[in-house]
Amino acid sequence: MALLLAFPETDEEEVAKMSVSDSFIDSRASTEDDAYFIFQADELENACGTLAAIHTVLNCPPLCAHLGDALLEFTAQHGESSPRARGASLAKSLALNQVHCAVVAPYDYLGEEEPEEPEMVVDHHFVTLLLRERDVLLIDGRDPAGPRLQHQASEDETDESVLELALRVVREQFLSSRADRPFALLSVQSLIH
Repeated sequence: MALLLAFPETDEEEVAKMSVSDSFIDSRASTEDDAYFIFQADELENACGTLAAIHTVLNCPPLCAHLGDALLEFTAQHGESSPRARGASLAKSLALNQVHCAVVAPYDYLGEEEPEEPEMVVDHHFVTLLLRERDVLLIDGRDPAGPRLQHQASEDETDESVLELALRVVREQFLSSRADRPFALLSVQSLIH
């Protein structure tokens, strides 16, 4: 199971994430708990939602069985690549890029091909909270450090479900400092067995 979280991110938070060295990013071929991770290439503007969706699908085995051809081909070709190389390849993937652009393009759906001057104010960021047994793992495509363990349940937390633990992470790490701004949280799980 996974949660997709859209939250307001400040410029300062983005700059702090990007201060990690390139050599550190390149060394992250294997990540926390072997989570599949793609670092968002600069060429993929406004792609955090796309990457959060991809991270969710690729890290939830029941969902992997239903991958589309483009994503299956991508993972087969780039499974052993570094997260940065995966991001660069994703930016060049015509099939995946077309899907991304169709979702985030600032076009008027009433027939106008392009707005006169698109004003896209992006102040929300998408991440994946991966729920594994009793652990909550944060996967942020713009975080060069890669997936991070956010919470590992202790023995005395056995009464809480992993979903309750994830919601606690959201409250403590995201809502507490931004309660006055809108959030979105989407639960993703496979209903197909």
